[in-house]
Amino acid sequence: MVTSASELENPAPKPAIVPTERNRFFWEGARHGRLLIARCGDCGLYLHPPMPICSRCHSSHIAPAEVSGRGIVYTYTIVRRTFHPGFAAEVPYVVAMIDLVEQEGLRLISNLVDCPHEQLAVGLAVKVRYQPHGAWMLPVFSLSSNATAETAR
Repeated sequence: MVTSASELENPAPKPAIVPTERNRFFWEGARHGRLLIARCGDCGLYLHPPMPICSRCHSSHIAPAEVSGRGIVYTYTIVRRTFHPGFAAEVPYVVAMIDLVEQEGLRLISNLVDCPHEQLAVGLAVKVRYQPHGAWMLPVFSLSSNATAETAR
């Protein structure tokens, strides 16, 4: 899909964030600059996306827990096509899977912002920040001050 000049001047709205009962804590936390991930109160396993029962110990004692927001780029892609008119002005942009430092395999899919595409690499250390998105805040990631994987963990 080709982006026209009028689409860039008058961008369409982005899709709305519509929290559910299960993920509302995540969005409320982001609204207040906190990255909250569901965590089992019995065995300590983080669960993302949030689940009602722990996948390790089968406990139902699941509650939000704040994490550091530090992570490592596990993988990424550069989006070069407009798949929704609300994102036309941002193409190209980076979608990344971030390995959060709190637990091996705890991953979050988000945007990687303020990183020149020629610097993109798996293993970069990143940190969360927040961008307005309608009435909510969207957790996105940017490079840490020392963007090597060895310093993130």
